[in-house]
Amino acid sequence: MLFRSDEVIVERLTGRRTCPACGNPHHVRFAPPKVDGRCDRCQTELVHRPDDREDAIRNRLAVFHAQTDPLVPRYAAVLATIDGARAPADVAAAVMAELDRRSGQARSSGSAAVG
Repeated sequence: MLFRSDEVIVERLTGRRTCPACGNPHHVRFAPPKVDGRCDRCQTELVHRPDDREDAIRNRLAVFHAQTDPLVPRYAAVLATIDGARAPADVAAAVMAELDRRSGQARSSGSAAVG
């Protein structure tokens, strides 16, 4: 399970801007365009999608928590919690390390399934 605080998720999603012409993504903080409000590839005006607005994101998070939080205790023995707020390369490395660890456990127990 990748974990990020709701505030980190809100910051990352509300900052997204997309080019409607070529689909190039930008982020106002993490990957800002060279010219404010314009796509780096085609100079089209960037858009802020309605589903990336704070109220929509908070609503999606509320639904997510209501539907998934009750399941966490049931699957706690097979879930791995990974901090998703780190750099993407660090998150990917942590996921791969967990998969490698579990794969090794499966081999040593004679099972082919990854828990």
